[in-house]
Amino acid sequence: MKYEIINPSDKCFLEHPDRKIAITACLVLGHGLYGLKDEQGETVLPILRFGGAKEFLTEEFGSTDAYTHFLASNYEGIADALESVHLDGEITSMNDIKKRAIDLCARFNKNRDSSPASDTKEGG
Repeated sequence: MKYEIINPSDKCFLEHPDRKIAITACLVLGHGLYGLKDEQGETVLPILRFGGAKEFLTEEFGSTDAYTHFLASNYEGIADALESVHLDGEITSMNDIKKRAIDLCARFNKNRDSSPASDTKEGG
């Protein structure tokens, strides 16, 4: 599914079939500064910069601890979602969301072999 990243600068999109992974990738990317809209225009992640993070994470993931575990267990999917980030047009802002996504994707790919999920894979 394609999601629009709600942000004050350039129009950006993120793609992933798993809603929770898309939400987590956007949270990692913006630390609550960005929201996310689905293809129908529904906000699936509100901007959490000024509050509401604990309530949102509890509603979406069950608890903040469950979110933390989900994050640590899904490095590969989150990296894929971050890699999919693209701009609609040229960058016009100093806030380069695409570059940040690429940098974070590389960090997730580097660390995914040490994530808890890697213990359940063959040879892990």
